[in-house]
Amino acid sequence: MSHFDCVPKTIKELTERNLSIECPSCGNTVSLIPQHEPINTLNDYSYFVAKCPNHKRLYCKPIFAVYQALNDYICERYPIPEFKASNIHESIPISIREDYAESRRCLFADAYKGTVTLCRRVIEAIACDKLAEKSKEDKGKSKKLFELINLMYDEGLITKDIKDSVHEVRLFGNYGAHVQDDGLDNVERDEAQGVREVTWQLLYTIYIAPDKTKKLKEKRENKK
Repeated sequence: MSHFDCVPKTIKELTERNLSIECPSCGNTVSLIPQHEPINTLNDYSYFVAKCPNHKRLYCKPIFAVYQALNDYICERYPIPEFKASNIHESIPISIREDYAESRRCLFADAYKGTVTLCRRVIEAIACDKLAEKSKEDKGKSKKLFELINLMYDEGLITKDIKDSVHEVRLFGNYGAHVQDDGLDNVERDEAQGVREVTWQLLYTIYIAPDKTKKLKEKRENKK
């Protein structure tokens, strides 16, 4: 069997592959819905038009995607997402939004070390923001990240599940005395994607969900 024989040539074959991407319109990580038979070339790529599963509810635009059979992932999609801090929920502090937006740009560009390093930075910034003075040691320096994560849990800011997930992110880029100790030598795409998703979950839990709850409460009280 040639390598080309492994490339999906029908919608059914395509839907059995990894079509997970971050939708350029809604920003959610979704599995694309192909709209026609893929067009193949003499290499291991399939080209097709797809829809986001949220296209009816959130009015997401059609997506032109390029699937690579060799690594089983969507290697390109158009329109290219806009990774701007201004497109991220305003309840999140601007400096944190900027770092998170840059982590998304890194992931799109297959710069996986940059993705996990920036996500780790985002997590530390969140902890310092929400814990305020409690995030600092006696000498005024920020506590180590593992202490900050545990303290967020102790303060009731995150659940145990989120705490455990965020600790996994912490282990990426956990710098030691030598570059070989930073855990970034072999970061793969699925790891970087997982780190990005955990970081977004933390952002949503800490900032977005409370903001939405507050606004819903205000609307309900204003109707009384």
